[in-house]
Amino acid sequence: MNDLSGYALRLGDDALIAAQRTGEWIASAPQLEEDVALGNIGLDQLGQARSLLQYAGSLTGRTEDELAYFRDEREFRNLLLCELPNGDFAFAMARLLYFATYQHLLYDELRSSADETLAGVAGKAVKEVAYHVDHATQWVLRLGDGTAESHRRMQAALDALWPYTGELFESDALVQRLPVAVDPSALRDSWTDRVLGIIDGSTCERPSSTYQHTGGPRGTPYRTHGLPPRRTPARGAFASGGDMVTDKPLTSEEPRAIGHSSSDARIWEAVGEVTDPEVPVLTIADLGVLRGVRHDGDEVVVTITPTYSGCPAMDLIRHEVELTMDHLGVQGRVETVLSPAWTTDWMSTAGKAKLIEYGIAPPSGHRAVGGPVMLSLSVRCPLCGSPNTSELSRFGSTSCKSLWRCNSCREPFDHFKAI
Repeated sequence: MNDLSGYALRLGDDALIAAQRTGEWIASAPQLEEDVALGNIGLDQLGQARSLLQYAGSLTGRTEDELAYFRDEREFRNLLLCELPNGDFAFAMARLLYFATYQHLLYDELRSSADETLAGVAGKAVKEVAYHVDHATQWVLRLGDGTAESHRRMQAALDALWPYTGELFESDALVQRLPVAVDPSALRDSWTDRVLGIIDGSTCERPSSTYQHTGGPRGTPYRTHGLPPRRTPARGAFASGGDMVTDKPLTSEEPRAIGHSSSDARIWEAVGEVTDPEVPVLTIADLGVLRGVRHDGDEVVVTITPTYSGCPAMDLIRHEVELTMDHLGVQGRVETVLSPAWTTDWMSTAGKAKLIEYGIAPPSGHRAVGGPVMLSLSVRCPLCGSPNTSELSRFGSTSCKSLWRCNSCREPFDHFKAI
């Protein structure tokens, strides 16, 4: 395994193990909305892991499934912080605060990497992780400055996890040799400032321990925290839907049909009518998921991009595009790219109108990449039109939506998040 594949693998392992621990909270969180939120956060992390493991595998001749399911536990290189067994809910939120803040800083730097694939993964992930940081922050503040019991639990969680944060910023020879990597030691000061500012706001005390765990899976092969001593071989892994990352990123943020023949326009129009299985009133053209049609020799290449890294609809969309091309008698393939990262700015005006008719509030405004989550003071209810609404959760039925309630008609509704 070369340095580049090793670097992608360690970042992918972080996201994969974090997704597993986050997913354990589904049906066990303190409220239903939190089950949904943590499920979506775990799905984001899993999507990031898929992209990174697929890239690592492409450099070593292995698939993402082989890396995820068929490695011995000693081959995993995740941070110790990610694999610690779940404690109470305060523990989960403290871990999410520490880890997501680190990821956000890392991805923000990595999106400028000279490696186009790493930059593409990071450019999409940094938008998603901003919501993870925001979610954890709100809970740390709420629990820390809540009841005496919630304050005690949050303080205990912050203190217990603090000794595992030093490993976030450990540099090593691999990172030093690899010019496309981000040196994590350079992130320490920004991370510390952000995290301690949140802890101060929660009325909790800053953790005082100076001891830091080191020498975990990232540095040396050993396992201590309850992952199985050997993974039971899974049945043959199902083939993934296709490449999550390609070596042909788009250079423009505008969707395009490359070429000038009438057949190009015909193909664009036909595949553009493929609908989103999660919001079936929207087509992939409405969403801006359809990014390009071009010719590669005798083949037609249709390019699509996911709205979120972990979007479960992409495999089905890819399949439907392939079926549409077959129906047209077109020989071709579908490529999925992450760069440039999808944004709600690409959603068409007609698509936003369809959302309102479907009962979903469309996105409004735009948040700069790498910036904080935009505060939506009011979202107009798509059911009765009232602006008197309130947000229930930053995570709704899917990762791309938040959950709101209308204070006039009293109905809940989803809001498509600006990203």
